[in-house]
Amino acid sequence: MPGSEPLESEPLESEPLESEPLELEPVPDDGIGAIRVGLVLWALVGVVLLVRRADLADRGTEWWLLACLAGVVIGFVEWGVFARRAANHRAREAAAEAAAGAPAAEPAGGPADPAIRDQDATGPTA
Repeated sequence: MPGSEPLESEPLESEPLESEPLELEPVPDDGIGAIRVGLVLWALVGVVLLVRRADLADRGTEWWLLACLAGVVIGFVEWGVFARRAANHRAREAAAEAAAGAPAAEPAGGPADPAIRDQDATGPTA
């Protein structure tokens, strides 16, 4: 363009990027909901393709039904694996909470206080 001068850009002052590693929190979701959604979607697509099976046969794409079947089977396997993993995680958390809230373990011979030891052996004393 006549009369226009190229714009001079100022050099960018770049500072060295010093980033600290991010501390990531675990996701509270166990992933089972996403697996269920995927399973339902594979099943729905499989039903639609099953209804249109004649069209699939004409086009030579009947293998799409097998892909849907594989998606459903893999979905059920994942569901089982993730459900077991979630149950193990919940059990570990419950054990950790129980261990944190539990009193210190008694010595092997029983309580150290003779009054408590006698009470345990004979029942409560009045």
